[in-house]
Amino acid sequence: MLIDEDSTRANEGASKPLRILMATEYLPPHISGIANRCKNLIKGYRDNGHHVTVVSVAGTDCDIVAPSVPNPFYTAQRMFIAVPLLLLWQLLDFTTPVPYDIIHAVGPLCFPFIFAMPLFKLRGVKVYISYHVYLQYYKRHYFGDNLILGMIVEGLYLLFYFMPLVCFADVVGIPSRTADWCVFAYSKRIHVMKSGLDTTLFAPREDEAVSVAETLATPTSQLTQRVVPDQSSRAGPILVYVGRLAAEKNVDFLIASMKHPKLAKTTLVIVGDGPERQRLEGLAEEIVGADRVYSYSGSQPGDIGLLKQSSSKRVIFAGMITDERETARFYAHADLFVSASASETFGFTVAESLSCATPAVVVRSGAFATIYRMIDEWMFEEGNVEDYADKITRTFKDRVVARKVSRRIAVNQFSVEAAIRNLLKTYECIVDEREHELESLDAVKEK
Repeated sequence: MLIDEDSTRANEGASKPLRILMATEYLPPHISGIANRCKNLIKGYRDNGHHVTVVSVAGTDCDIVAPSVPNPFYTAQRMFIAVPLLLLWQLLDFTTPVPYDIIHAVGPLCFPFIFAMPLFKLRGVKVYISYHVYLQYYKRHYFGDNLILGMIVEGLYLLFYFMPLVCFADVVGIPSRTADWCVFAYSKRIHVMKSGLDTTLFAPREDEAVSVAETLATPTSQLTQRVVPDQSSRAGPILVYVGRLAAEKNVDFLIASMKHPKLAKTTLVIVGDGPERQRLEGLAEEIVGADRVYSYSGSQPGDIGLLKQSSSKRVIFAGMITDERETARFYAHADLFVSASASETFGFTVAESLSCATPAVVVRSGAFATIYRMIDEWMFEEGNVEDYADKITRTFKDRVVARKVSRRIAVNQFSVEAAIRNLLKTYECIVDEREHELESLDAVKEK
């Protein structure tokens, strides 16, 4: 059964303080859409008067540190290897009530918590599992035509991880309807979560703030008809990509497309780091020439001043930026955000760019095609360089109105307040065992 993302609009306020245990390996200073989502939710829950205990890895702002090791597939991210002893003691001490009403465990990791789920259920703690990664895409991308190896890995994953995890889950949350088939096959109930961001932090440039604010009061039909020519003398757009540099993100496509004639005067700024960075730098040098590539290699990432390099450089690697305010400035001072990743389950960076009044030219695939239907005219077909270049050219030409439309979409569609109300209401229904309410909120039934 699928609880629709709009299911909690009625009776949005929480009636009593909840005791929430949030178990997540994804929190700042780790940079990802999942980490930002968890940070925003935790703050929002506490601001709304709920008691939140956070279990996470060393180096994060959490209440209980769980034993962890670097993720072998991405060493910048740590992964749990055991449930914290303090938490186990709370569950095993039957002389004292467990201080939690509900646990929200964040997947696709949290693997050791599988073994603690029977204890949570035995002690009356409700279980909400959120599942944020589209692993079917990873399977195709990393195993390709090796069907036997892919089937073995998928079988092990289902048997030892996913099925035991969702077996104990009262509800499985997903960011969008773009999710692995096993989510729909084995989950007892599915909740499509709202994904909110701080639209005051991710904001337009200061010189645009007034005009964009005025735009929010203008009917969309009128706004889209008011095409205002931009008198800027800039020859070509500055594109920004923000995200991890890994094979599944398809940054190769963005770099290789720089040789297209329509993008001859375009600059691509890449904000982020990852295992593919060195190879991508080499690819950029092949495509635009070594003298037109700038790679920041200091101990600290580059700042917004790197955009000044755009007069002489065509591909700029800015490195990993952990300060969200600085990331927001990169979005706001670029002309367009670009992404060719088809592996997203939500695409937080798209919402962030729109909130900064920066139009997003993204692939028409995966979650992008469903969540961001309102910007379909800016999307390109997967792998089609001609379509990609054409969308960049057209969107850049109409960028004055496109920037205003972008900000309006973000403020209206992706506020963090709506996401918090949405999840709190769902938690309440689970904790209070209001099955009739959950049943009435089911929009789609999957088998």
